[in-house]
Amino acid sequence: MRQSYNPVRIYLDGYDWTGRTSRPRLFVVYAVWALVAAPLLLLDVFGAGARLVEVTTWVALAMLVVPVLGHTVRRLNEMRWPFWVIVLLFVPYVSTVVMLIVLLKGQGQRRLYEMTPLRMAAYVLAFGLAAVAFSRIAWSPYTIVAGSMKPTLYVGDVVAVNRLSRHPDRGDVIAFRPDGSTEIYLKRVIGLPGDEVQIVDGRVVVNGIAWAQSATDPFLEAMVPQGPLRLLPRCANGAVGQGATCRKERLIETNSEGRSYEVLDILPAGPQDATEIYRVPVGRYFVLGDNRDNSADSRIAVLAGGVGMVSQGSVVGRAVRILYSFEGQSLALIWNWRLGRFLKAVR
Repeated sequence: MRQSYNPVRIYLDGYDWTGRTSRPRLFVVYAVWALVAAPLLLLDVFGAGARLVEVTTWVALAMLVVPVLGHTVRRLNEMRWPFWVIVLLFVPYVSTVVMLIVLLKGQGQRRLYEMTPLRMAAYVLAFGLAAVAFSRIAWSPYTIVAGSMKPTLYVGDVVAVNRLSRHPDRGDVIAFRPDGSTEIYLKRVIGLPGDEVQIVDGRVVVNGIAWAQSATDPFLEAMVPQGPLRLLPRCANGAVGQGATCRKERLIETNSEGRSYEVLDILPAGPQDATEIYRVPVGRYFVLGDNRDNSADSRIAVLAGGVGMVSQGSVVGRAVRILYSFEGQSLALIWNWRLGRFLKAVR
């Protein structure tokens, strides 16, 4: 039977997982998906309009999730392949091979397919994926590649950032793009517009009030390369050998609003433990990394390699939760997953 190439017909057929889809039709579906998703790879090109393009793209992708999966299932029906093959679409690299096969392989013996309990469960999950895609207009994931926010955020943490929360308070961990940069940084807000901030003997002083710090158990980690950049941690116990224990002093800091979080101290009298008074301009924020002696933050000007005062317009959102976390170089190595950090709230 000749299949229609009417766009509306193709879209609606994607919601019927008991039918069949030909190779040319599936090629059209995959091509549309790729064209719709492409702007997410080119957001920097759109400048000030990038946010509108991003939101529009995620809404469109949410509307396509079920039909794209549906046409893949219909193609498997046409080939008379088992339904479970659809799971392989969610395996990195393997998914590319599967899509090429279903695009190139001919049809098998025709038969009718019913919505079995397994197919119905997958159908419901597909709508769940569509809902997650739609929700991406409100949040974004970011991977931590450096250690400036230890012990709050580890290298390998993947953090959900609330894109609707762009007016932070003291103590919030925010994601932002420093002026003139396309990279995303995560730091903790210390000073708000109009505040006077100073570091005295390693302690934060805001508007003349020193924030309390109390010692707790030291922070211990192995001296091994971390993350895709293979960065080695800095240690308070000096130069240690590969694989040895790297130690840092851990403190609980409590700000003027009563919010508490952990920070690290590597050098008791480090070069950034005593600063001048910084006056935070209107529309700017003063930020610090929680790994105080290993963070290029608002204590350092942009031209000197820091981030300077963060502008309101450069704030992407507030970090709210660690989605998942892994050690080493790849998420695919499941024995390196840090299960205890999955879905952990960012304090």
